[in-house]
Amino acid sequence: MYERAVRKGLLGKFCCIAGCSKPLRCRGLCGMHYRRWRKHGDPNIAKPYAGKGNGSVENGGYRKRQVNGRRMRLHVEIAEKALGMRLPKGAVVHHMDEDPSNNSPDNLVICPNQAYHMLIHRRTRAFNACGHAHWRKCVHCGVYDDPINLYVSPDGRHVHHRACDLRHYHEVRKVKKHARV
Repeated sequence: MYERAVRKGLLGKFCCIAGCSKPLRCRGLCGMHYRRWRKHGDPNIAKPYAGKGNGSVENGGYRKRQVNGRRMRLHVEIAEKALGMRLPKGAVVHHMDEDPSNNSPDNLVICPNQAYHMLIHRRTRAFNACGHAHWRKCVHCGVYDDPINLYVSPDGRHVHHRACDLRHYHEVRKVKKHARV
């Protein structure tokens, strides 16, 4: 962009974005396009607009609006309407297609808590990677495998093949040994 402005002799006059006639601020861009470039890496990307009367769009892509004096996300409002009451404390609304702008009632699942919500995400990742929702991923080699072939800690956070863990242990020991010398 900046180079294009220099070639056309526009440097010091107007923004080099087509159709923008605002005065130049920096790098061949006006203030608005320069801020967009700094934030998104592209001066043409703007924050999504929810539309008049539809509230605003958060950074994560979730729509938020005022309902009965309470500011809330649109997908939570739709889930509460489908449930017929306010969501229970700790409940989380999950987008099945993982698109925060798709607030269709058939795309939303009400999870009882965040742990269950994360379980859905973990099983979706596993199914998309290997075709088996119940398989887990080894933290060392990154391969999905049947939990029968893996060590899974009692809290379920550490999952690995025993051979991968042994290999990792020896590599760490070797690095520490060379660091002492």
